[in-house]
Amino acid sequence: MAFSTLPTPLYALYQARDGFPAFTITVIFAVYALGVLTSLYLVGPVSDWLGRRPILLAAITVELLSAAVFLLWSSVPGLIAARFLCGIGVGAITPAATAHIAELRAAGLPGSDPRRSATLSSFVNIGGLSLGPLIAGIIAEYGPAPLIAPYIVFLILLVPCWLAILPVPETVQPATRPVYRPQR
Repeated sequence: MAFSTLPTPLYALYQARDGFPAFTITVIFAVYALGVLTSLYLVGPVSDWLGRRPILLAAITVELLSAAVFLLWSSVPGLIAARFLCGIGVGAITPAATAHIAELRAAGLPGSDPRRSATLSSFVNIGGLSLGPLIAGIIAEYGPAPLIAPYIVFLILLVPCWLAILPVPETVQPATRPVYRPQR
């Protein structure tokens, strides 16, 4: 979640460098939201029958790709593409991770209050959303290459996130795939 808000403090730097109007920043934000909604609609229910881990691994891979696009293609079209990819990843991560946390907690602590899982999920989401711009802003302000270093740091941080999912138990038994229908 922190990666999803990482570019926020950097837009003013992109704007100063490239001279695009404020409306372009609005478009970049909107494309991210479009990516999230598209992914929630198309991928959201898939982890219910395919499994949580495969969706989480695929979504973090999309986030890694988004970070690479930010690094390698930093013009406006690249920013738009990277934000769309980031939205796709976040739209897949959010429902799968939320369900996975609840299921892991229920399996590990039978009879525990399910509201604690919801609280934990909310805390992780909001905490990540707030850490992204904070970390990016600090790196951009005090580190070298303000439009490169934040993405390198998060690219490096996403790899252990991907690896950390591998040993986590799967909570969904892959089933015979039902007829695919996007989420309503």
